[in-house]
Amino acid sequence: MPLYSHPDAHDHDRGEAQIRLGHLPEELLLRIVDFTYGPDVDLDNVYLLADRHGVFHSLALVDRRFNRLATPVLYKVFATSENPFRERQRLHKTELFLRTLKENPSLGAHVRGLCLYTAEGRDKYPELDVFNWVKELVTLAPNTAFLHVNGGFDDFRKEVLEIIGNAIVSMRHLQHLSLSRQGYGPTLKDVAEGLRRSCGIQRLSLNGVTAMTGITAPIIHEKLTYLKEYRTASFTHLALKDYSEDWAATEQFLSWPKELRSFQFGNFRNNPNDMDLAMFGDALFQHRNTLTVLDIGFLRRRNTDSQMIDLSHFSALRELTLSRWSFNNTNLAFSYETGRKLLAPQLRKFTWSFGIGFMESERLSDMGPNEEAWLRDFGNYAADRYRVSLCTMFVRYLPIRVLGEQGSAEYPWDRLQRVADELATRGIELLYSDPKWSREDWQKCVKAWEEWK
Repeated sequence: MPLYSHPDAHDHDRGEAQIRLGHLPEELLLRIVDFTYGPDVDLDNVYLLADRHGVFHSLALVDRRFNRLATPVLYKVFATSENPFRERQRLHKTELFLRTLKENPSLGAHVRGLCLYTAEGRDKYPELDVFNWVKELVTLAPNTAFLHVNGGFDDFRKEVLEIIGNAIVSMRHLQHLSLSRQGYGPTLKDVAEGLRRSCGIQRLSLNGVTAMTGITAPIIHEKLTYLKEYRTASFTHLALKDYSEDWAATEQFLSWPKELRSFQFGNFRNNPNDMDLAMFGDALFQHRNTLTVLDIGFLRRRNTDSQMIDLSHFSALRELTLSRWSFNNTNLAFSYETGRKLLAPQLRKFTWSFGIGFMESERLSDMGPNEEAWLRDFGNYAADRYRVSLCTMFVRYLPIRVLGEQGSAEYPWDRLQRVADELATRGIELLYSDPKWSREDWQKCVKAWEEWK
């Protein structure tokens, strides 16, 4: 497979310099493999690498040297399709991958990420052979750092929990465990019983925690005492989304890790339990000296400063994200008490998010004069404080495109830009999501609304 270099395309006397890949030094071949691999992909997004297997496979067939360099990349990630209608493909791919690792165990050492999808419904897997395959497969990839399990907690709960247990014991270098639901999800009891067998997981992501049913509130407290002792778990990064558990269990779960460095709590969807920002502030106070990133989504609309989270003693906090809708809804107004509570001593970035669901849910009318005034007042308050390090504010605002919706009296992004210009003079940079509506589209929307009403 030759490469050709033309030092001067117009100078035929100098001829062609022919370079073959086999003659290149190994460091250049490694650069070529890295280029084919693409930019380093975070383990949270390892499924992206699964789509590149065809490229890696072709590269491994070039010659022996490329085979040696490309093979670790080819086996770095194993991911089954998340299309619920591709059961036969998942079965075949899983069986083939397992057979390969059994025939050549050394290939299992290259695996760094496993993404396993299980479609709900007993009719999807009339035979349970695939679960036995996966239970064996996870024991053959000891260097796996990221394990993502999607689905199966409803119809195949016992089998899926056994797979997770086998993985936790066998994967000596497992750093990130991610569990997602399709129907019912794992309970905190399921998670705790599995993690008790691990001492090295750093990141825990739970998408779709199902509340423990059939257990009264006092027994919930007792049930969670199997966490052995508070402040002993190894994970330092916790993400909870689509969460259904009550506050009593949540508070105890937050007391389990020895230290938390980042915590994300997604927007409420179907959770009937009452939680507010102040409750999270109290529960997280034990991690005030280690927590650097905090992101709490929409909980409930609150009207008083007393229900605002108090972060004034969180000495390590650098980034804070809160939902705009966890503040007063109709009579939004900034107060010094809110500013005092939100400005952690080392806070560098504050994000105000308008979304309340998995998809865009903001409206054009959401960015009004009250929101503009709140942002300006908060920024000025931060700038006036001595030794406050806040330097960036970000507004996550992506209104949906619905013609005929009630628009604001002013183009929303003019409001944001005006605040940005004012705060820039105070040393604070205000950034916001790129406008999804042009000024012309916004005018059409306002006109349509006026004609309709």
